[in-house]
Amino acid sequence: TLSTLLLIGAGLLVRSYSGVQRINPGFDPAGVLTMTMTLPEEKYSETYQRRQFYDEAIERLERLTGVRSAGFVNVLPFSTYDGGTRLTVDGAPRPEPGREPSASYRIASPHYHAAMRIPLVEGRFFDSGDSAEGRPVALVNQTLARRYLGRQSAVGRRVRLDSAADAPWLTIVGVIGDVHHSALTDDPDPEVYVPMAQAPMAMMMLAIRSDTRPEDLSRAVREEIQTIDPAQPVYHVKTLDGLMDDSLLVRSASMAVMTLFSALALVLAAVGIYGVVAYGVSQQRREFGVRLALGATPRDLRRLVFRSGMLMVAAGMVFGVAGALSLSRLMATALFGVSPADPLTYSSVVGLLVVTSLIACGVPAWRASTTQPAGALRSD
Repeated sequence: TLSTLLLIGAGLLVRSYSGVQRINPGFDPAGVLTMTMTLPEEKYSETYQRRQFYDEAIERLERLTGVRSAGFVNVLPFSTYDGGTRLTVDGAPRPEPGREPSASYRIASPHYHAAMRIPLVEGRFFDSGDSAEGRPVALVNQTLARRYLGRQSAVGRRVRLDSAADAPWLTIVGVIGDVHHSALTDDPDPEVYVPMAQAPMAMMMLAIRSDTRPEDLSRAVREEIQTIDPAQPVYHVKTLDGLMDDSLLVRSASMAVMTLFSALALVLAAVGIYGVVAYGVSQQRREFGVRLALGATPRDLRRLVFRSGMLMVAAGMVFGVAGALSLSRLMATALFGVSPADPLTYSSVVGLLVVTSLIACGVPAWRASTTQPAGALRSD
């Protein structure tokens, strides 16, 4: 019964974890190195100074061997950071104060979306023309376009960030695919991107897509950054795959622990079934001798032992499945894409336990069938 409970729980977690891993995050994490840098205020107090540093960094990094593209963003997916802003949509009815549309706020360099392989749905990405002197522009994701801009094309529409009357209107130049930012199981949030040249921040995160192992680029990237500013550190150096794995750590740890205990429970159940059935066979040795003497065949004895052992197993599994149906509902919040009463999980566990139990009953049943009637009766 306990083995059934644990195996079903582990099976549900494994199925759920597998489903989460199959979710498309909205970008391609393979081959991407990430890191963070914060420019000191006393050295980079002016906007143009920060802009020059980031532009030179991108130019140098994209010349490195093995680097396909590189880009800065203020908040990387799965980096545990986020930031939001209020929106005003040009032409839309003015909402009540405090109930304006909201969106996650992103600042990105022209090649960031290429480095992340975030798809373009409509319009264009940022380019070198989106400079500090150029017209204010923005990119939005599909969720924002669908939720706040209606069915008409978002390209060419205008939005204003923050509710200040003097905030500039941003012209939407492109719509990009949705990105899961903090958790794969959460729905994508509305996102608005502005060009880094028009709003460079002191802290920015770097994404570098490589044709080689991204970890191998770490030293070369540090050296290029220090060539620009020898005192400038970088930190949180990780692959994008690593960031995503960290976000799934709780799920993977729960699954691993549950699977370990389930495996131990299965072994204990098999040993227990074998021990109980073997003990029963030893106690029935004289009975088996009498049965053989009266015309029973070894096959009849094997069937008898299997029936006795499998009746115990069936009773345990019935109680286990009933308990799992009740307790698994408590796990519903930890599951994704799988029902607490998932038929495939339950049938797989039952099948595994049946096979294990048949093997555990097999050895005692074979021993029972080899009983010698004369020896069994004489020994009593």
